[in-house]
Amino acid sequence: YSDWWLSKFLSVKWFRWLGRMSYTLYIWHGFLYIITEPLKDGLGAGPLTVLRFIVTFAICVPVHYKIERPMMNRKLKYASEKETVDINTGKMVEVVDGQVEGTVPPRN
Repeated sequence: YSDWWLSKFLSVKWFRWLGRMSYTLYIWHGFLYIITEPLKDGLGAGPLTVLRFIVTFAICVPVHYKIERPMMNRKLKYASEKETVDINTGKMVEVVDGQVEGTVPPRN
């Protein structure tokens, strides 16, 4: 429902970026929660929550762009599927001999 107000609202560039980052945030927030648990008594709940939020994003952004995205692009070299999702566009693309049709081959 592309004309629906909620669809338009969630299609804002920032929300789409957050959606792509969601798995990385999900994985790292738990680890950081455990690591920062000893700070609970000293900082208090409010400041600790803000600290966890900031540190989670500070770790997740470079992990997403420097590790996850290159690995997702690299997977095309070994893809056995006929179609896969292009992480740069979010659209289904055809894979022929480990290369996405119409794109530059990934760097090795």
